[in-house]
Order: sequence, then C-alpha cells, then structure tokens
Amino acid sequence: MKALMIAVAVVLLISLSISNVSAIGNSSLLNVESYNISVDADGDYTVVGEVFNPTNTTIYRLSISGKLYDNNNTFVAIDTRRACIQYIGPNQTAPFELRYWRVKGTAETCEFSLKWNMHEAKDLEIVDSIIKGNEVRGIIKNNGNETVDSMTVIGAGYNKWGEVEDYDVDNYFSDALPLEPGETTGFFLRFDEHYFDLTSYGVQVSGLAWDRENELTNLSSYIQPKPGGRLALLSKRATYDYDISSSGWSSWTAHAKGEVKNIGNEDIFCAKVVATLYYEDDYGSLSFVREEYVPIICLAPGQKSAFYIYSILGGTPTDYEVNELKWNKRKAEGLVVRDSHIEFSPKGSYLVMTNVSNKGAKYVENAKVVVTAYNAEGVVVSVGETADMSFFKSEVRTVATRVPRVHTADFIYKVQVEGETWESSLRDE
Repeated sequence: MKALMIAVAVVLLISLSISNVSAIGNSSLLNVESYNISVDADGDYTVVGEVFNPTNTTIYRLSISGKLYDNNNTFVAIDTRRACIQYIGPNQTAPFELRYWRVKGTAETCEFSLKWNMHEAKDLEIVDSIIKGNEVRGIIKNNGNETVDSMTVIGAGYNKWGEVEDYDVDNYFSDALPLEPGETTGFFLRFDEHYFDLTSYGVQVSGLAWDRENELTNLSSYIQPKPGGRLALLSKRATYDYDISSSGWSSWTAHAKGEVKNIGNEDIFCAKVVATLYYEDDYGSLSFVREEYVPIICLAPGQKSAFYIYSILGGTPTDYEVNELKWNKRKAEGLVVRDSHIEFSPKGSYLVMTNVSNKGAKYVENAKVVVTAYNAEGVVVSVGETADMSFFKSEVRTVATRVPRVHTADFIYKVQVEGETWESSLRDE
C-alpha cells in the first residue's frame, strides 16, 4: 500500500464520536490511539491504527514502524512495509497501515516507533573528493548537532561550456547506522565512461533528519514556504541506450539529465522537473510525460542542483523536452467532502462513495480520499485509500474508496480528503 499522505481538509464522522483509546506510542507528543492486528490465510499480518496529534502545531512527514510480539512478549516480526503520513493538523488524527509478510509465529501485540518532521539536515560537508577516470570518491562529515538518517549525494560532470554532460546520484539510507554529529562516511559516484569531454565536476550532499520523542522542530517555513523562490532551467540533454533481453524483448532506455537553479530570493522546498519524452513505434509518434524530484530538498537562493529522469520507452526515441518546473509543495486548502454513503461492490467488498469538491483557488494534485473504519468499540479495523487524483478549481467528483477486510455494512467510518499544490513555471500561483 502506498504511503498515506494525510493532509486533512475536512473530516466527516458517521453516527459516532470516536473516543480515544489509551495511548500506545513511545512519544510524548504523538500517540497511536488504537490499533488492530489481522492475519490472512498466507500468514501475512496487517496492522491498522490511528495516530493523534495533541499539539497546536501541524506535524509534517510522520514515519511509523512497528514490531510484532506474541503472547509471551517474544519478538515475532518487524514491518515489511512501514507507513508514512505527510501531514497531521493540530488536534487531528490520521490512519495508517503496516504490512508484515511471511511471519513465523502468532502476533498478539505491536510496539510502535514514531518519528516526524522530516527536514533538511544542516551542516553536512563534503570534506574531500577526487575523480579518477569516471569515478568520484570522497568523504562526508556531519558538522551539525542532529543525527542524519539518510543522505543523497549528487554529482554533475560538466563539459567545457559549463553544461551538465553526465550525472550520478547515490542514496544512503542509514536507519540502521545513522550519521551522528561529528562522524564521517565515504561516498562513491560513477559517470558514464562513454563521455570523454568532462572538464570539471561538482558534488553536493543533502541529508534528512527527524524529530523524535519530545522534540518538535518549528517547520513553518517548510510546510508553508514563502513566495519569492523561483526555479529556472540551466541546461538539459538526453542520451539513449538500446537493450535486448535474453528472452529477445528489446527496448530503449532514456536518460534525461540537466541542471536547475533557484533564481529567486527565498528558499525553494521540494522541486520537481516534468519532462516529455517523444518516440515512435509501429503505431506512429507517441509521447510520455515523466516527473522526477530534484534530489536537493531545499534549494537556497542561487543554489543549483542536477536532475536525472530515467525511463524505458517502447519505441525509437525522437526528442525530449522539459515542459514544466514545479517547486514549493504545500498542503492543499479547499478540498471539501460534501457527503458520503456506503455501497456494496459486485466484487464482494464495501465501498464508501464520497462527493468531493475543490473549493480552493488552486489546481490540486496528488489528491486522495482516505476512509478509516471502526468497530462498535471505536477501534480501527480497516483503512482504505484511493489512487492519486487531480482536481481543477471548482471541480466536483464522486469517488469510490474500497474498505478492505470489512464484511458487514454495519461499520462506522470517517472520511478524510487530502491533496497538494505546487508553484509552477506554467501557472501563476
């Protein structure tokens, strides 16, 4: 299940006011209010629950993981797929789902680990780097006072005109071995060895840190970025490889590369490049649109970042263009649940039919409806969500959300609707 992104615009409660169950989380700020454990015929477990934000501050980017224990308090399994919630407003709740595959044993309880307010880790420094042939190696040091959970190293190789000739990125996910303040670690990048006209290179590092336990970072600038930053395209290029598999299936692989820069006077948070790849197959000319995040989370005024878009095409490449730049992702305002009701699906499951309206002033992307189902005691028993949708201004739509693992229509449910807006090079936001 895709990570839940709960930016609550409205909550609709049906026939019951849900009362809190005793807190179960390990945090003094965020708590798992209630949860339910279920197992299917294959022995795969699902844990669904609800998190409550008791503070007067919006919590940004919450990560939830859980360990299962049997009735003897013996460890059984850790989640195969953890949950991620994008936003929880003050005094609001958000549902989550964890999955556990191939569990050996019988789970009775779950111990949750919460961390939140994912943000840029300051003061990461590349203290040394060297290029030898087409390989770049170097050392990163954490000069800050926060533990860095993950890092992205971006390398750009430039030609004599200062354009990005090639690009490489490496991600370091260090949940098991985080980079503590004062510690160092190595990195390794490789440029395409077919390029021989690289005259210089540049390397940047971006890191992520989280709040834990009783920490609450003021991230108002990250959640609601100030206007004034603006993304500009500096250079772009595309290369293509033709591959034939052992089974005889063939395809083209497109590698679109370039560089963007913040030409404004404020920080940019969360930037994206939208590219169109053109190609031809037996049916004629076709196009494929692909979006990719810029690896650097926060671009300060004047800062540059390389980007890379990778895609497999079903025909012969003919052209490539960057047709939109996006930045400053925000929680969407104005998505409203007008009404909802339960219907039975011919496939044997229950659907919550929700009428959603975009009453905001902006085009909304990555919108979804999330349904939390409760039993008579007010305990979460199921979480259902839709695929990502887009809403134009004033658009009204009826959305069907499947509620899994519920076998009777006599259940209580809550509907939440969420979405995102972006500043864009194509729209006046």
